[in-house]
Amino acid sequence: MNMQPAPFNPASSATSARPNVVFYNLTCAGSSAIVPILEEILSEDYGYTIWGNPENTDQFIEHFDSAKPHLHWTHSPALRFESFLKRDDFRFICLYRDPRDAFVSHIKDLIHRGLHQDLPEHQLYHENIGSNFMGLFDYADEWVQLNQENIFKLRFEDLKADTPKQARKIFEFLGLSVGDQRLRESCNRYSFESMAKRQRGAEGEMIRSNLMFRKGISGDWKNEFDPSVTQEFEQQFGHIINRWDYGTKPQRREVQLVSAPMPCGVGWLVNVLLELDIQATNASPNYKDHHWQTDEQGRTRFHPKAAAHLKWHLPVLRTDRHFMFERDVHVRWEHRLDMAREPRPTILFTRDGRDAVYSHYRRHHSDSSSFEDFLKEPCTWPDHFPDLFDLPPAESWALFNYIWLEMASVMPVQVVRFEDAKENPQQVVQQVLQFLGVHRSSGEITLALENSSYEKAMAQEQSTSTELNQSIRGNHRRGKAYEWKGHYTPAQLNAFSGLADEVLDRMGYESNAPRPKSAATDPPLGSEKYPEISKQVIAGNFGPARRLIRKELANPTTKSNLSGLLAEFISLKWTGLIYKVDFAQSIAANQFRKSVGKMLMRHEKSKAILDMHTRNLGEDLALTHLGKHRGYLLVQSDNSFLALSPDLGDDFHLGRQTRESILQLAGQGLCIVTSSENRLAPAIDTLLDSVLENARTYLNSGDAAAALEIANRCLELSGGEDSKSRQFSEHVTRILAKRENAKSPAFSGVF
Repeated sequence: MNMQPAPFNPASSATSARPNVVFYNLTCAGSSAIVPILEEILSEDYGYTIWGNPENTDQFIEHFDSAKPHLHWTHSPALRFESFLKRDDFRFICLYRDPRDAFVSHIKDLIHRGLHQDLPEHQLYHENIGSNFMGLFDYADEWVQLNQENIFKLRFEDLKADTPKQARKIFEFLGLSVGDQRLRESCNRYSFESMAKRQRGAEGEMIRSNLMFRKGISGDWKNEFDPSVTQEFEQQFGHIINRWDYGTKPQRREVQLVSAPMPCGVGWLVNVLLELDIQATNASPNYKDHHWQTDEQGRTRFHPKAAAHLKWHLPVLRTDRHFMFERDVHVRWEHRLDMAREPRPTILFTRDGRDAVYSHYRRHHSDSSSFEDFLKEPCTWPDHFPDLFDLPPAESWALFNYIWLEMASVMPVQVVRFEDAKENPQQVVQQVLQFLGVHRSSGEITLALENSSYEKAMAQEQSTSTELNQSIRGNHRRGKAYEWKGHYTPAQLNAFSGLADEVLDRMGYESNAPRPKSAATDPPLGSEKYPEISKQVIAGNFGPARRLIRKELANPTTKSNLSGLLAEFISLKWTGLIYKVDFAQSIAANQFRKSVGKMLMRHEKSKAILDMHTRNLGEDLALTHLGKHRGYLLVQSDNSFLALSPDLGDDFHLGRQTRESILQLAGQGLCIVTSSENRLAPAIDTLLDSVLENARTYLNSGDAAAALEIANRCLELSGGEDSKSRQFSEHVTRILAKRENAKSPAFSGVF
């Protein structure tokens, strides 16, 4: 695909003919082939100030002076240059490369610099893939996808094939004239052969200063990847390989289908897509490797594990059907917010929040709570967006939908309303297919709609209930629009005032109050008034930023800025949970943070939001929760990842620990510290399995009592949640019981 905009025409701009230049490249993408040439010619021939290398990005941004033109070379995300991206006096050059070759060069560089922690190369490949390469490919993709006249995009493969030609294009893009001989001499002086003293592709010692010279070729990944690395890399980064035109297969359009985790009818659309042979995959982690099975004829059917759950919802599963899916599109669907990490075309399926919340209550809570109490109770959604919101149902519905509406600034978002689908399903499906870029005849759509009707869905749920001899789940209760008008009292409708009412109005639903003032009139967030906080936020250091905010909140003089600080305090927490450390500096994360913060500020006087602020200000700021493994709590603290044993107790606060105390806890197995999230689970496995192996050694030597003591210590470390430790402990207990029984004399005597 053609991602290259037309060269900039300086004659059409009022700016100087010597624009400031920011050169970005994906790490290990071949900057050594062009950066020295740019630095030499721009500094010597045009008086440019050379602002160092990627380590100087902070200084460049903080101390930029427009008195002279500058060249700055960086690896930093586009967000770091947010204040410069739209300026007329700036030009940006983006160099990228086949992600697989860049990845190989990066791993070789880690080994060369001794930063590989003595891990074998094969393990380094897998660990860096598992950690999402710390977001580097995602950040590069944001640069590549920026569609602006002042950005020049260049592939390393084209640069390598003809460096003078591509260098000429860059200088023309900058509106600068360079003579042929001058350009040729500079290109020769800094060629791979001149700098490395060998031909491209030839084996030799890696040369590294601020630049790196290894082989200077393309396709070396084929010599380095084994099949397992190739498969894992393509699973993780295949969409980027294809989007950058390095894939051998036609690029498949990846589309997300999201909906709030309350009954909304999204299963209807999923079933329609499947009936039309459009692959729609439930994105739950439960089915990552167990959703589809494909036979030799290319026919696909549901994996039994996925079918066991989805047959309660989808009438398409009434038979063991095979699909011949559309090759050009794939839809991933779930009630998740973390799908916002990947800016892809997104369908937001929604339903009037008053109906969605009422149906959720009837399905899950009517036996345990009154509707009035349910509307007031803060809730979390551990299966869909863990630790987020901690707000009542109306606000949760509203924030989920609001966030996806705001994501429209960084990805295409199409809203599909349940009510419109009920009124005119044919038209709604046609619009969805147009968004997906596929065509189906009106007859095919009509048949798909007939097979996806409410009646068919209800019959499917009933037959599943009968087949499994289980109670019907009530997934398909009534399927009607605007039921809320017959169920809510005026007092209950107050739950949808404020924040929820704003979103109802924005989505075209009947609202209870006038639309609030435009977001453009909102006061600034905390980071917009405090430079030190802003610096940490833009750098993706959300933990330190929140600690600075808490410090300011304790300052009596900050009363006038209280609203912006509180809102930012929460929005940073939620942004960190969604985007984590590997994508914290993305444009999408920044949009998420600002949108949520502004919304919370607009409704700062809401009792639900005030109560949430109070609860959050009392939490341990050091921790971002990531889940559990074998009983250990997985957390992130700034850029470190830790596994904390439940045996530490409820009073444990990481923020109060010193480095020495952490080391002491680690020696007791109470705390594990790693440099990446994907290392946590293996580290826990290594610890517990080695302790159990020690217990097994004692058992085999005949000392069952010692074995039981060690196994019980494992149980304590895991809070009793580790099944391996529990099974081993029960096994040893039975052995000891048999031994005791063998020692006891036979019972004799009478009463």
